[in-house]
Amino acid sequence: MGPMIKRTVIGLVIALTYAAAILLGYFFDRSITSYFLCLVVAICVIEVRYALGNRISKKLGVIVWCFACSYGIVYYAFGFTGTVLVTLAVFILGSLVELLSEEENIAKGLMSFAFLMVYPAMIMSSLFYINAAQDSVTGLPTQYNTVGLCLAFVVSSFTDMFAYFFGVLFGKTKLIPSISPKKTVEGATGGLVGGLIGAAIVYLVFETPFAWFVDCGLPIASVGLKIVTYVAIGVFGSIFTQTGDLVASIVKRYCGIKDYSTLLGPHGGVMDRFDGVMFNAVFIALIFACIL
Repeated sequence: MGPMIKRTVIGLVIALTYAAAILLGYFFDRSITSYFLCLVVAICVIEVRYALGNRISKKLGVIVWCFACSYGIVYYAFGFTGTVLVTLAVFILGSLVELLSEEENIAKGLMSFAFLMVYPAMIMSSLFYINAAQDSVTGLPTQYNTVGLCLAFVVSSFTDMFAYFFGVLFGKTKLIPSISPKKTVEGATGGLVGGLIGAAIVYLVFETPFAWFVDCGLPIASVGLKIVTYVAIGVFGSIFTQTGDLVASIVKRYCGIKDYSTLLGPHGGVMDRFDGVMFNAVFIALIFACIL
């Protein structure tokens, strides 16, 4: 099996896993999606911790492990707001431990620890905000989380896929060679096309007569405004996704690694698949904050 075919097959399996976690949560039990997201965050936090290596002390490493493993418990006990507050509290606790340890390079350790609490922990909390979508009037949970999560995953996945194939087939002009030598302008343009196609697919599934089996489209009365919203998510979601990918390249270069791990074969680690999704999710969470 050639590298491109192998990468494509594994990519499809990953996409099906996304879809299964979201749709099972919609049709059966919403907590299934929550379990999936909690597992993803825990793995991503641990992957970034090991990428940072000895920049984070062993004592802080223990705190990171405890934080990652208890993230799901925190979410179920306190909800989205609780995950944010506990993340901040963990940073304060880690700061106290580091100060009392009197180790060398405390400033460097604290900055690395603070970075880890933001990237990926705080940024990935946007996925929980989407998953916990509530109606601003009734305060009751809605099913809008399903379309929001689909937009986060589908737009990002199609962005990555089209950027990769456009880059391989047409890539000539380097995008930002000092950060990522392999990324090209042609690939980035393909990513934008992929983002729009991904948003269009989600629109067809949730907002048209094809959506007879679901009832969870975006709560926007005007069809025109709804289309504009999907186009905006397709374009800016793709930009956010590619920004996240470039930020990940900077982090990996700083840490001296190629991928965060090898859990997903040629796709690297879980964090390598979510570096763009979580940036896109922030943009979608902002849209949800405005329309719900």
